[in-house]
Amino acid sequence: MQRWFPLGIQNDYKPVFEPAHAFVNKVGRMKYLNPIYETMCQNGYRELAYKWFNENKDFYHPIAKATLRKLMMLGEEPGDAEALERHEAYKSFLKA
Repeated sequence: MQRWFPLGIQNDYKPVFEPAHAFVNKVGRMKYLNPIYETMCQNGYRELAYKWFNENKDFYHPIAKATLRKLMMLGEEPGDAEALERHEAYKSFLKA
């Protein structure tokens, strides 16, 4: 789904939007959300992406929220910088 939905969105395949919406309503991990929201923003669906994000932002993991806000150019909220720093530190730890 994380690959199919962005592909469908990119090609303006209307039947993919409702299942993609249902998916982002129940999955909070950034590795699944980013490709969908990024594709929406790059293909003329920024307002719809923003609507979906607002419906689910209280459900998403703090790092996912911060990343998506940055991706959609919504500006930072309190705690975003700290969440992104922790994420970068964790990624660095995994590479070591």
